[in-house]
Formats: sequence, C-alpha cells, structure tokens
Amino acid sequence: MCMDRLEEKRLEIQLSADKKELAIIRFLAGPFAGKEFPLINEETTIGRSQEADILVTDTLLSRQHAKIISSDDKWYIEDMKSSNGTWIGGREIQEQYCIQNFQRIRAGNSLFEVEFKNNASEEIDPSISYSFKPEPIAEDTSDLPIEDIRWQHRRLAVMYNLQNQLSLILNEKDIYSCVTTALLGEIDADYIYMLIYDQKTDRFVPSYGQDKNGKAVTINKNPLSTSVLEYVKRNSEAVLSVDPPNDSRFASDSVSIMKTQKVICVPIVSQQDIIGAIYMAAVEPKKSFSEEDLQLLAGVAFSCAMAIMNCRLIKKNIANERMAALGTTAASLSHYIKNILTGIDGCLYLMRMGIDDSDPDLMNEAWGILSRNHKRLSGLVMDLLNLAKEHNLELHVQNISEIILEAIELVKPNFNGMNVEIDISDNIVNNSIMAEVDAMAVHRVLLNLLNNSCDAANERFQGEEGGKIFVDASKTDNNRIVEISIRDNGCGIPEDKVDTIFDMFYSGKGENGTGLGLAVSRRLVEAHKGIINVKSKENEFTKFIIRLPIAHKNLETQLFKRPSID
Repeated sequence: MCMDRLEEKRLEIQLSADKKELAIIRFLAGPFAGKEFPLINEETTIGRSQEADILVTDTLLSRQHAKIISSDDKWYIEDMKSSNGTWIGGREIQEQYCIQNFQRIRAGNSLFEVEFKNNASEEIDPSISYSFKPEPIAEDTSDLPIEDIRWQHRRLAVMYNLQNQLSLILNEKDIYSCVTTALLGEIDADYIYMLIYDQKTDRFVPSYGQDKNGKAVTINKNPLSTSVLEYVKRNSEAVLSVDPPNDSRFASDSVSIMKTQKVICVPIVSQQDIIGAIYMAAVEPKKSFSEEDLQLLAGVAFSCAMAIMNCRLIKKNIANERMAALGTTAASLSHYIKNILTGIDGCLYLMRMGIDDSDPDLMNEAWGILSRNHKRLSGLVMDLLNLAKEHNLELHVQNISEIILEAIELVKPNFNGMNVEIDISDNIVNNSIMAEVDAMAVHRVLLNLLNNSCDAANERFQGEEGGKIFVDASKTDNNRIVEISIRDNGCGIPEDKVDTIFDMFYSGKGENGTGLGLAVSRRLVEAHKGIINVKSKENEFTKFIIRLPIAHKNLETQLFKRPSID
C-alpha cells in the first residue's frame, strides 16, 4: 500500500513537470534542514503521513499538519488542527494566516520559509553592490600583492587590539560599546548599530547605537534599511549597499524619513547561527565605503561573536552554579532546620502543658527552649541573607570599640548560661578606635565568632567553671589597620581541619551547626578588603584575628601579608 502511494507521487510529479513553479518551501532546521521543495499547486499540505504533499519525518508533526494556499497573488498558511500547532514570530496561528516572502514558520522541530516566485523580480536588489560570505582572517600573506599585504597587516593590528580589549570584558553591553568605538575609529561612518537577533520575532533588534561623535543614536533619527537586514539574515552574508532607499521592498513610510545613505552590514554568527549584526551607515555625500571596510567589519564580527557567546556562557554557568548551590544548601541545612523545628515542637508541647496545669515553672522552661531556637533560626536566616546577597557595603566612620561592646552585650546571657567568662581589654573599654566600616557587617562577624568561642569553651568544660574568652582590638601598621582578636580556651580545632573551617557547610558541631557562620564571616571581612585568620591547638585554645583597613578612600591603604599569631 505504501509503495503504491509512492508510485502515485512519482506520477504526480511527472505530470506536473510542465506546470509553472509558483514558490519554493525551504527547510532551515529540523530533519529536512537544507532541503527545498517546489510548490506547483495552489494548495500544498505538510505532514508526517504518506497522504501529505510534502512528507516530513518530524515526530512532532501531525499526520496532516498544515496547508499552504495561493490565492489572489497572496500566500496563506493554515494549521490543520495539529497537536503541536504552527507558529510564526513566536505566536501560534489560530486561523488562516497571510505570510510574507521569506517569512519563517515553525512546525514541530522543523523551521521553514516560503520563497514566492511571482515576486522573483524583487530578488535582484539593485542596492546591493557587493556581498560575500564572511570568513576568518587569513594571516598567511606570502602570496599577496604589496598593497594587499599592507591592508592585511592593518586589519590584523586592529583585530588584535580589539581582541585584547574584548578578552577583559564580561558584560555583553560593554562589548557593544567597545566594538562600536573601535570601528568608528577605523571606518569613516556617521553612525553604527549593534543588533541582536530575536528568534521569537525573527527580527534584528537594535541593542546599541552610536554616532561618530560618541553620542547615542536611535532608529527614530537614524533609521535602518530593513531590506539590507533581511538580506543579511536570509543569506548570512556581509553586505555593502550603495542606496538602500531604492530597494523596491523597502516600505514607503520608512523611505520618507531616510536620507540617501551608504550601508555596510555584517552578520554576527556563532556555530552557523546568527546571533546579531553590525550595521554602519554614511549619510554625508562625500563619504563612501570600500570592500576593505566590509572585510574589516566581517573580521570584527567574528571576534564579537566569540566575546558575546563567552559572556552568555559565563552567565549561564553562574545561573547553573546558583541552582546547584541552592540544592546543596537545602540538603546541608535540612538536618539543622529539622532540629530547630523539633525543639519548637517540644516547646509548644511544654507550653500547652504549663497553661493547662497553670504551672509557671513549666512555662518558663518552654520559654527558654523557644528563645534558644528563635536565636538559632534568626542566625541561620541572617547567614543565608549575607551569603546570598552582593556585598555593597555602606561604609562610614564608626567606633569599633562600640560595635564590639554591643556584640558582647548581646551574647552575654548565653555566656552566663554556659558559665563562660568573657574578658574585654582595656584598649576597647577606655578608647575609641575609629575606622571606616559597615557597622552591621562587622557586628555580624563578631556575633558569629563570639558564639563559636562560647560553644567551644562549653564543649570543653561542659558548663563547669574554667571557660574563658578574651577580646582585644588595636590599631597597627602605622594606624592604617585595625586588628580585632577573639581568643578562647575551648576544645580547639584539629590541625587537619584548620584550613577548612572557612569552607561552605563545614561545621565542627555536627548537626548542631550550619557550616555557614565562618564562611559568611570571611565574605564580609573580604568585602572590607580585609583578612581573617585563625590559629588553634586542640584542647588548649583558638584565636581569630580580623584585620580591616581603617580608611578605604585613601589610595595608600593596602593589605599586608597575614600576621604570624602568637
């Protein structure tokens, strides 16, 4: 049955050989990418069944997916109630749709366009004076004439200089600015546009425009030739156009606002996919572009494409890393959060019993549990916020002594409950130590370190007397650095773990710690252009030292190597 249908197809093609070819359907992507089929009938169906006029082996197509119709010198496409729909410009068509010449249509995994033969006269664009497929710059100039060698050397010099600049850029918008400035310095144009290809609308969208004086330009004052852009998009060719307004396909309302101009335009291509275009125009009559200008522009487009895709890849990798970090964070904190919730559940149960029995002692016990778990949860939330956000510090001249005393005052009840003694140096109590810091950030670091020291002392002495913490602060390095130290006589850190305590999610407290406190502390200190260091001996002591620049606006302020700790 299938062979009979194929034989019928062959006979139809033979009988229609003398018919006039009305149009061509050209597949651009999908299983039939690169293939063309003539349209010789006024109605042609597309689908994945033998009954379709054009059989496409695309699993996402319906058996009879869409129909292309010619009527009154116009072309229409109609979706035949397919499962996955027919799409134009990112929108699914709901009824018969009038299509334009070379308009791109997506059905399933296939992307195709229709070229109308009854408009063939328009294909020869008198405004296109020169075009070519962009190719990489050839550095082998041994067989070239002397004038061509000089041009190649100049071209390579421009490219190397631009490539060095682009290699340092990680923001896509900065690439556009860099490229436009470099090109306006080499090619005598009145303005330039960087355009990005939008797959949804199948159009070039202006992303950045600049004139010869370095000022921003818009398409309202400096319009673009849509015919040239369509030619570049369709053929992936670099184009030199001498008179775009004379193109018969150019809309009359746009012609009325355009001046006679010369245009060069090249596609920005990555792995055979167009991602954008560079468009340069000259309005002044005396100005003119050459083929060499077009070749230089094409070479720049290659470097631009690599830089743009590099920026997009970095951006994508960052997004992927954030998602991975989110999953790791959730997994790492699940036990800790579960412990907090268990404590709160127990607290609520005791509170309910105390209320029912009018037992104030039981209610006070429940209140203590609730208070401790509230502090643990608050600390976790603050650490997560400090870890996730960008640290744009609010730097002001602050009294470091006051910040230290406030942090100590806040943790004192916890210290007293664990029978840990805290000793504050006279230098902090009696002197003001002024420095340019973010007070909230420094306060958060001190809270983390003080609580860790308290836990370490409590772990060693188990609530008995003997746990001590000493806090000191002073100016060093000719009053350019403020140094804060916190020393405890707790359980200490094993020698093989000292280098890992600042790593994310590492905790020496087991399920009672999040592994975020010291990681957050280091980020906050480094955001101040400071350093945090630790020295410890197991079952004897642990000492943290924070070194922060006193002034950030002074150009002479700098960091020094980590201090040796006694």
